[in-house]
Amino acid sequence: MDIKEFDDLIHMGHLSKTVKLGAHEFVLKTLSSGEYVALTKKIPDGPAITQAERFEALQRLTLAHSIESVDGKSPTVEEKDRLLSLLQLAVSNVLYDAYMDLVAEQNRQLEDAKKNSSEGVAA
Repeated sequence: MDIKEFDDLIHMGHLSKTVKLGAHEFVLKTLSSGEYVALTKKIPDGPAITQAERFEALQRLTLAHSIESVDGKSPTVEEKDRLLSLLQLAVSNVLYDAYMDLVAEQNRQLEDAKKNSSEGVAA
């Protein structure tokens, strides 16, 4: 099987958007299932880690993986994670909200595609 045959399927639902905060510009993208699995493996675990700490790590790592560029530069995931850990919480929240808006739009588009493809099927 040649995976290139499924290129349109692989990219179905992939969205990106630019978020401007003051003089800074972030380009965010939706994540593939592989990217999401990879980031969940980085979430700390154990009895000493609280649910709040896990959630914060999930949010920060999701952003680190979804940010394609910052001010035109493409830092590594590790660099983005470090940057996010230094930002004011309100800034991270704005970026995470923008990411969640992008995911909501992705879900709307995929639901529309599903609805449109089922309209041609006789009941």
